[in-house]
Order: sequence, then C-alpha cells, then structure tokens
Amino acid sequence: MPPKENKKSAKASRPEATASLPDLPPVVEELQPLLANTVDALDPAFRQTIQEITANITRVIDEKLGPLSQTIQAHAQQLKKIEERTTEAENRIAAAEHSSETVETRVQVLENQIQSMAQHIDDLENRGRRKNIRVIGLPEDAEGSNPTKFCESWIPDLLGLETKAGRVKIERAHRTLAPKPGPNQRPRPVLIRFHNFADKQRVLDAARRSGSVKFQESSIMFFQDLSAAVVRKRKGFEDVKKRLRDIGAKYMMLYPATLKIIHGGESRSFDSPAKAMTFVDTLRVDINVIHVVLFELGAVGEVHQDQKSKLNAQISAVELREAIQLLQTGKAPGSDGLGSEFYKEFQSLLLEPMLKMFNHSFECGTLPPSLREANISLILKKGKCPEDCASYRPISLLNVDLKILSKVLARRLEGLLPIIVKEDQTGFIKGRNSYNNIRRLLNIIQLTEQQEIDGLVISLDAEKAFDRVEWSYLFFTLDRFGLGDSFIRWVKVLYTQPMAAVVTNGLRSTNFVVQRGSRQGCPLSPLLFAVAIEPLAEAIRRDPLVAGLDVGEKTHKITLYADDVLLFLLNPSVSVPRLIQIIDRFAAFSGYKVNFSKSGNAPG
Repeated sequence: MPPKENKKSAKASRPEATASLPDLPPVVEELQPLLANTVDALDPAFRQTIQEITANITRVIDEKLGPLSQTIQAHAQQLKKIEERTTEAENRIAAAEHSSETVETRVQVLENQIQSMAQHIDDLENRGRRKNIRVIGLPEDAEGSNPTKFCESWIPDLLGLETKAGRVKIERAHRTLAPKPGPNQRPRPVLIRFHNFADKQRVLDAARRSGSVKFQESSIMFFQDLSAAVVRKRKGFEDVKKRLRDIGAKYMMLYPATLKIIHGGESRSFDSPAKAMTFVDTLRVDINVIHVVLFELGAVGEVHQDQKSKLNAQISAVELREAIQLLQTGKAPGSDGLGSEFYKEFQSLLLEPMLKMFNHSFECGTLPPSLREANISLILKKGKCPEDCASYRPISLLNVDLKILSKVLARRLEGLLPIIVKEDQTGFIKGRNSYNNIRRLLNIIQLTEQQEIDGLVISLDAEKAFDRVEWSYLFFTLDRFGLGDSFIRWVKVLYTQPMAAVVTNGLRSTNFVVQRGSRQGCPLSPLLFAVAIEPLAEAIRRDPLVAGLDVGEKTHKITLYADDVLLFLLNPSVSVPRLIQIIDRFAAFSGYKVNFSKSGNAPG
C-alpha cells in the first residue's frame, strides 16, 4: 500500500496532470473522467515521461507544420490575387464583348449601306444602258467601216420594222472590246445605243415576235444590254428555269433579276435562286396526280395473264445465250473495255456466273457499279464549229453485259408491243414499217385535195425525247399497261442510279448520276419509249374536240414513228388549241416537250 502522503501528493498534482493533456475531440471528452483516473493510477515517473513525450510531439508538430502553414497562407494570398485578376479580366472581356457587339452592329449597318449603294450604282448603270441592246451572232466585219450607219438600216430590214425613213436612229454602235476572233470562232457581240428608248423597245419586241432570225446563215439574237452584276445574277436562275421548263411551268424574268413563276393560276416572284428552287421542288407532280391525269388522257390496254406470265418469268441461261448470239460485233465497248466478241468467245464460261449476277441484282434491286456506268463520247458534227458545244453529238457507250440483260427483256417485250401499242405507231414495233404511214399521209393529202376538205397536217418533233422521259411516269405507265411486277422491277433495276462520264481527248470525267431519260444504246430503250408516248397518242385519238379525217369507218388523226408525230386535223380553229392543251398537260408529268424549231404544219 502506498503511504497516505503519496495519495495526497497524487491528489494535489491531479489538476496539473489533467491540465497538461492535449485537447480531445468531443466524442473522447466523455471519456475524460476515465482517462483522468487512469492517469492518476500511473506511476509518477511514467506520468512525467508521458508529459515530456507529449510536449516533444507538440514541439515537433509545430516545427513541421509552421512552414506548411506559412506556405498555405502564401498560396491563399496568391489565390486571392488570381481571383482579383480573374474578376478584372472577366470585366474587361465583358466590356470587349459589348464593344464588339457595337462594332458588329456598325459593320452590319455599313455593309447594308455599301450593298444599298452598290445596288444604287448598278441601277444607275443599267439606267444608263436602258437605250442599249446587245446583238449576238452578227458575223465579223459584216458591219463594214461604219457600224452605226450599217445598223440603222440593217435592223429594220432584218426584223421587218416599219419606219418613216426605212431606218432607226442610232447614236453609236461598236463591237465589244475583245480580241478579234479567228475563222470558225464566235463573233464578238455588237453594242448598239439608240437615240431614244421607244425605238430600242420596238426592236426588242420585234425580235421576240420574230423568234430565230438569220443573217448570212448565222442566227442573230437581240438582248437588252445589262450590267455585269445583273447578268451574273440572272445566270444564277438558269437551273431553276430548266426545272420549270421540265415540269411545264411558265416563268418570266423581271427587271433587274427577279424570276416570276406562274403555276396553277398563281404567280410568285423570287430574287434568290435558292428560294426559287425550293419552291420549284414543291411543284413536282407526284404519282397520284399522274394516276388521275392518265385516266383523263385516255384508257390504255392491258396484256392477258398468259402473256404477262411469259414476260415476268425468271431469266434463263438459254435467253442469255440467245441474246449473246444476237450481239453485233465491231462495236465500241463500254467503260470495262470488253466488247461483244469477248462474250461470244467465252459464253460457255460466262453464262452461269452472269445468270447468278443478274438474279442477285434482281433480289437486291440494283446492278453492280460497272453495269450502271456509261462512257459518253463526243462526235463533232460535219461542218460545225469545234468550239461550240452544240456542234457535238454525244454517243453513249454501255457495257456489253448490261446490253445482254436489256436484250433479254427487250425480246420479251417486243412480242407484246403490237398488242398494247396501236398500229399508228410504227417505230420499233416488230412487224410494222414506216412506209405504211407515208402511204397513209399521201392518201390523205390526195383525198383532201380531191374533196376540197379544209384540213391541216402538223408535224411534231420532240426535243431530246428519249433523254427527257420521267422515270416515275414511265414506271407508272408500265403498270397501267399491266406488264407485271417482275418485269417492272427489272426495268427499275436498270434505272436505279445509272451513271455516266464524258470522255474528251482521251480523258474521262468523274461519274455523274443520270436522273431521267431512257438510256442511249440500250436495246430496251426504244420499246419503253413507244410505251411511254402511247397515252398521249390515245388521248388525241379519243378527244372529240381534236377532229380527224373520217374515211369509211376509220378516223385518221395521228401517226407516229417513235417520237416523230404526224397529225391530220380538220376544223383547225378548234382542234389546234385543244391539241396544245393535251400536249401541255401530258408534258407536265412525262417530260415530253415539242421542239418547235423542227416542227411544222401544212394545209391538208
């Protein structure tokens, strides 16, 4: 037992020992009484050691954490400075953005002012040209040494203008300031300034009425002289105007460069080609409209079920062999370089893989890329200027394997055409000859002369007829004739993403996608065209307002050789306007367009 005085000494020293303990967490403070009792129970020497260790630990911690605390304080000060600088930078950025917005607004205002001034200057320039015209096509040196004097009398004579003195008053006339062209090159335009605006307008109106005029075997065209900026802007509408012509919509260019579109009894004006093209896209006739109009144009015949079964049967190796044997030799190959001689020589090896390829293409709905390609070679027309694009005749060269497939389908269809296409059409129809229509024409002319019948013979030529056939119309027409799903699918396979490239001077262009038309060089194309134009012929046959010549029980109105149409009409004052209505309506969705420069009429 320890002496009593020791207990008292321990009790006396307890507050000191307790005070020397470090601060404890709140959770541990609840244990302080227990810890105090534990410390009291320790040996004084051991307790002294604990206190020294605690003091040493505290000193070491202070020594180690002191610099760290100073470093933290320094970083805190630096962070505060960074925050201050960041705030200042943000304020400056906000001020700069505000200033930038102000500058952008001012720039936009200035750009608008510049554009307005440019338009005003351009308008002033065009107003200065309001009495000017530009003449295209006048042969070089035809005007002699005095162009002004030459044009004063030449223009009225050429256009048939009536003037008091047989001339129009011109202030000046001259060629454009370009190098004089050589032989067989296009002549430079002639700029003519009239003395007054009325004479200039009379000349332009007379030129529009006259259409194409000739001078020394050259086509002469008259245009309003416009500034370069307006000419560029008007050229931007060329693609839009082409699309409008394709769908049969009317349009006109307004001054200075605004396109006015008239369709469905309404008109809209556009100063932007992009906006105009967006509007034109909405005018495309859908398949439902084609369906309605075809029924209105006239009924078409359908093939019988047994004939349809043969037409839609699966392609056989025998058909491929027969098609290969019918290929002509000595013809230029397509893009793959393989001529018909290759297929004739190796047909025994090629028949099976070719048949598999065709069947696979039918299932997939598209042909391999090589079968869809065509090379277009440009052949210069005899006696034409080589620098004029219109002087070249494009020849499309298809690959022979595609021709083999087309030949199989063509041989199937040619047996049905005499059934579904009336005898008026003699082009590409098996067993029919064009001399029948020629004899028919001569007989009709003789009859009308003998009986003094007031009639009219009209010859219509289609502009690029095969190239303008709309595929949606073609597919729908094939269905209306009841040619069967499989055959129509084969036709769609042939016309799914066909491509072509132009070969010029041995260089081949990149491929471009063909979007309409029956393919040149394809054995099936002329037969498809005969089907495509038959609804137009049937509409003319059935329309009572288009009066033909009655001979016995037969009415003679129309004969066709492919796209060449010959019409025999009575009562022209009624028949001709109605004929134009039928053609315009048919053209709106079929792609058909009359080439008036090659069309004509004569009294019957």
